[in-house]
Formats: sequence, structure tokens, C-alpha cells
Amino acid sequence: MPRSWERQPKICVIQGCGLPSHSKGHCNTHYRRILHGVVGTRRYERTEAERFWDMVDQSGDCWLWTGYCTPDGYGRFGQSDRKVVVSHRYAYELVVGSIPEGLTVDHLCQNTRCQNPAHMELVTAIVNCQRGKALITHCPSGHPYDVENTYHHDGRCHCRTCLKGGRAPHRK
Repeated sequence: MPRSWERQPKICVIQGCGLPSHSKGHCNTHYRRILHGVVGTRRYERTEAERFWDMVDQSGDCWLWTGYCTPDGYGRFGQSDRKVVVSHRYAYELVVGSIPEGLTVDHLCQNTRCQNPAHMELVTAIVNCQRGKALITHCPSGHPYDVENTYHHDGRCHCRTCLKGGRAPHRK
């Protein structure tokens, strides 16, 4: 039995919360939500697709990704299971369907931030590399980017001769 001068910890008034009361009968989390006007609208209560499309500006012909982009210009989207995916691939799968093994999504508009599936086409990695590197016919060391000498990994083209000779810029 607690003594009369000991204070009993108060519990948050939100049903099922059970955390100690911080202010005005609410725990710290619920109190901050009330202050910012987001009572009952937790981030994870929105669907993954809703969160995705909130980061896409569909006002123009190209639907531009407004979220995080890598230095090479490709958007990244964090899924609910904490997996980070390439945003244009996610958009394609949402609207069109799954991407078969061995194919990659090519931006026909050449805008890497574009999420419009009408601007995308499924092609092999070799075709995607050839389209993207149409003006670049040789690696920085001068070896030709042809079928025999080009190695495709993570959607990028690499020179087989440079990889064998240890001159690749990002060798591990």
C-alpha cells in the first residue's frame, strides 16, 4: 500500500497506451501528436503506396521524384519493411506489374528522377547500357564497350579488360 505522500505515476489517457503521463494526461508521444495536429494519423497507418505517391510530383509530363536521390540521380524509397528500393522500379511495379528476371527498367525520357511508367520500358541490361552510353563508346582507359568486353553489374556497364587488369576504379 503506497503512503499518502508518495505520488502515484499517472498513465496516459489514450486507451491502450499504458505509458506514464507527461502533460495534460497524455504520454510524451501522444502529447506531441496533439500539439502538431496529427492525432490518430500515424505515419505507418498510411499505405506504402500513399507514402510513395506523396513524394512524386505529377504536375508535368515527367513525374519527378521529390524524395531522396543518390548522387547519380536515381530516387530511393524506404518500404515499410525497412528495405530501400529504387523508386522508378517501385513505380513501375505499382502501376504495370512485376519486372521479370533478367530485365531492367529503362527511362525512355532519359530523366532518372522520372516515375511515369509511360516513360519506361523493360529491356535487358545490355540494351539499357547501350542506350545510356550511346555517346560513350569506350571506357576511360580506351577499351571499347562492345558485347565481348562489357560486363553488366548493378545496372552499370564495366570494362572486362579493366576489371581483369586491376584498373577498375571501384575494385573491392
